[in-house]
Amino acid sequence: MKKNELTEFLQRQNEFLQGRLDEALASVSSLTLANEKLVATVDELRRQIASLEDVIKGRGTELSKEKAARQAVQRLQGSPSERQTKPMPAPAVSETPEQRPQKKRTNNGARRKTHPECEVETVVVEPDSPDFNPEAATFIGECDVVRYVMEPMRFKKIVYKVRKYVQDEKIYKGSAPATPLLNSQYTSSFIAGLAELRYLHCMPLENAVEYFRAHGFDLDKGTAQKLVSKVRVHLENLYKALGPAVVEDNYICGDETYQKVRLQVATPSGRKIKKGYIWVFVGMTTGLVYFFYDDGSRSAEVFKQHIKGFNGAFQMRLLLGYTGISESVINERDKGRLPCRSIIKRISST
Repeated sequence: MKKNELTEFLQRQNEFLQGRLDEALASVSSLTLANEKLVATVDELRRQIASLEDVIKGRGTELSKEKAARQAVQRLQGSPSERQTKPMPAPAVSETPEQRPQKKRTNNGARRKTHPECEVETVVVEPDSPDFNPEAATFIGECDVVRYVMEPMRFKKIVYKVRKYVQDEKIYKGSAPATPLLNSQYTSSFIAGLAELRYLHCMPLENAVEYFRAHGFDLDKGTAQKLVSKVRVHLENLYKALGPAVVEDNYICGDETYQKVRLQVATPSGRKIKKGYIWVFVGMTTGLVYFFYDDGSRSAEVFKQHIKGFNGAFQMRLLLGYTGISESVINERDKGRLPCRSIIKRISST
């Protein structure tokens, strides 16, 4: 075979092999794409199956709640204290159209709340039509349309220009409003807002700082920590003064309730949660409320420790534990124990 013929033959072989290689690459690309689509389809099917399982679990929870509610209603209907006698039907009296009460407009029997706790602002709305002439029109009445508006917290920076004067070789200076904390620029309303988010709404300090920033005040976390730590001292002093103030009342109501408490160290059984009790005294004359907690204890010693100095009537539940507490208190200080009226009602109805 001549040289030029050999070269031409090798070129044809090269072109043939290049074509086969391109076909193989195209097949691999199509297989990769099909594999990706298959994986996406499998993931979507898994998500749908998970969502269906969540729906089934939620439906099962709803059915169990409905079953428990029906059982509770059946128990109430079978209880002698909850049975009610049906009143005798009143004789039918024919009413004229004038005597029939006018049917009130309601939302399927549900009345709208009027929210009397809100601040009320009244705005008179006149017709805005270009053809309306107030001088030629006659007033025939008006209707009330209510809209509720929420204004988020606002921050203001008040700069007091404290002026100084000299009179008869004596300096006179104005006085800016005092702040709760020494050498602090933050007023009581600012500190109270931060303390409300931290303690009343149990918001972490980081979230409270972000909440302030979202409403227009760039508060540093370090500043917030200092304010909260100083407020904690004032609240502790207030709490210490609240207990004796409640005991000075001549009529106190008391009770206790339990709450799950998280433990720092696990119990011998391996649990890190225990059942702890929180006590409360309410001064019925002063309206003061005092909560106290002693490592979750329900012991009579906790009650005796916080009732010291009391001389009046104490109302509590009629339980054996409380009976022993009340008898010891009455014998020592000549007090009277009043039983719980709700329990009296429950006992009398059985």
